[in-house]
Amino acid sequence: MRKMRQLAGLLLLACVLTGCGSSTFETKENAIYVKDEGEIIEANVEEFSKKYYDEKELKQFVEDSIDAYTKEHGKDAVSLTELTVEKKVATMFLQYENGDAFKGFHGEDFFAGTMADALAKGYSLDGRFFKVKGKKIGEEEAVDTLEDGLKVVIMKERMGIQVDGKICYVSDNVTVVNDHTVSPVRDENNEVIPHYGEEYITVIYK
Repeated sequence: MRKMRQLAGLLLLACVLTGCGSSTFETKENAIYVKDEGEIIEANVEEFSKKYYDEKELKQFVEDSIDAYTKEHGKDAVSLTELTVEKKVATMFLQYENGDAFKGFHGEDFFAGTMADALAKGYSLDGRFFKVKGKKIGEEEAVDTLEDGLKVVIMKERMGIQVDGKICYVSDNVTVVNDHTVSPVRDENNEVIPHYGEEYITVIYK
């Protein structure tokens, strides 16, 4: 995955819309959409302007990477649902059957599921979490004070996250876009700050 992104080039902010079941996945950055049933949709929008870039080579590279992974983990683990290059921008959508597939394909720590399952899998959830009030981040909350039945997304990669549900608490390294979407913190040049705040981006929702 890292090699594919290096081939694709630098991140370009652009509006991406795609139908995902009953919901719409809308993002202006590289992002994931975590669906209630466990599937994950990933959107990548990359600048593709160098003369030596080749769309067919990019597609073949992505497909070969997916084939190598699915031969070991099952044909439905990861699939390429769209890859287009228009106006020097490569737009790609990948679908993962669950969080484990996303974690394995990216080679980065990732979890999506219930708070109880996260704790059972060894996630301490002892970082700093803040209550979300509209688009504002409010007071800090301790995990043991949170209500039961909440779900959580935990990831190392600095990407936007959309969930099927209302976001209640977040880590200190995101900005709230709306009730179901967050974006990683950016600098004054609108560039993602890779090491801002907590090591993981964490989104807790219901």
